[in-house]
Amino acid sequence: MSQKRKSVRAIERSYKGFTKKTRKFLLAIKKQFIWLLRGFVVTKGRRGSFNSGFVLPTVAMVGLVVVLLTTAILFRSFERSKNASNVRVNEAVLNAAAPAIDRAKAKLNKLFEDRRLPRATPTDKAIEDRLNQSINEYTFGDETQLELTKGSGTSKAVLKISMEISC
Repeated sequence: MSQKRKSVRAIERSYKGFTKKTRKFLLAIKKQFIWLLRGFVVTKGRRGSFNSGFVLPTVAMVGLVVVLLTTAILFRSFERSKNASNVRVNEAVLNAAAPAIDRAKAKLNKLFEDRRLPRATPTDKAIEDRLNQSINEYTFGDETQLELTKGSGTSKAVLKISMEISC
């Protein structure tokens, strides 16, 4: 064999050996790199697993707070609407009762201005006697007296009440 051929063969063997070693080296590096990547992926997965128990309770608590707030707002609005309705009813009742209240105030003022009552604070008995003796003085012209009876026969208790009759 010629010297040239020997040199080429030596270069080819060296090249084959070099490529073989390079492949082994690259394969080893590849395996190391894969293990390194697996370590990162697993570590990332573990980090995610640490937070995985945090998301569900947070979402559940936020949902619970939203439901409770909505319920409280609805309850409050229903209470306010009931209150507004009651205010309207109270105003209507007071407006309807205003004439009767004014008449009663006028009668009481006239009764307490009566000089036949004692000057000190009159007793209930004195007021009752005064009303029974002169009921017509405390009756307005457009009122009709009603007689309410309790019992029957000889023991009747009669109570006269003056009522306003309006059409």
